[in-house]
Formats: sequence, C-alpha cells, structure tokens
Amino acid sequence: MREAQLAEFCVSGRLGGLHIEVSVTEVLEMLGEPDGVSGPLPAMHLYGDVQLGFSAGGTLWHLAVEPCGPRIALPGGVVPSMTLKDLAAFAEEQGLALDQCEPFTAGEVWWRLPDSKTLLSFEDYGFLAAAHRSVPALLND
Repeated sequence: MREAQLAEFCVSGRLGGLHIEVSVTEVLEMLGEPDGVSGPLPAMHLYGDVQLGFSAGGTLWHLAVEPCGPRIALPGGVVPSMTLKDLAAFAEEQGLALDQCEPFTAGEVWWRLPDSKTLLSFEDYGFLAAAHRSVPALLND
C-alpha cells in the first residue's frame, strides 16, 4: 500500500526501494525514465511529487516528497496526502514521540520522529508540504 510507503519514509528515510546512496542506474532500473531532469549529473530527477538529487558520481544524496494539496503522486500511483494529525496518530500508534525542530530558519517549524533524519513540514491548511531526507556530504562523491 503506497500510504504505508510514506509512513515508512517518515521513520526510516526509505521510500519503497529508494534510499540515500542508491545509484542513478538502480533508480532508472526500478522506476524507468523520470518525468523531468534538471540536466546532466549532478542533477535532480522528478517522478510525480518525488524529487531525487544525484551527485556528480550518480549517488542519490537527496530524497524529497513535495506534494501540492490533498494528493501525492508517488512512483506507481497517487495516494492521499498526510496531515500533521495523521503523522501524530501514526507516531502514537508506533509508540514514538513526535518532535518539532527548526533546522533551517528560526521560526520555521519542521517535524520528525525520533532517530529519523526525515524532516516534514505541513501547510497552514494541514496537508504535507515537504518531506526531506538528505546527506549533503554525498553531493561531491
């Protein structure tokens, strides 16, 4: 179920078979040609609402889901968007705390589950605005 993929991404930083350090070749084998590409490596590949950032060496260093509104286009299908209320319920169900953080700009609130490096932000109207997992050190591999 694709909704479960989004919950797993919140916990582990994995979105189906996608995870940091997978190669661009492996992604192309899994998902086929992207909907859009920003250019030669290093490049961003777009699959629906999923953005993949690859290093010059072809290593995935950035994985993001950035939907707009109540639906999320994941590779292979569209799922309902997650709300902060959904994330809080999932965290409670799993026995996990939900933490607020300000990793980029003071006053800009993001959310994460303990030990997860996936950061989530929500729009004022409640739906997921962004879910990011990245390891900037891999950008120059």
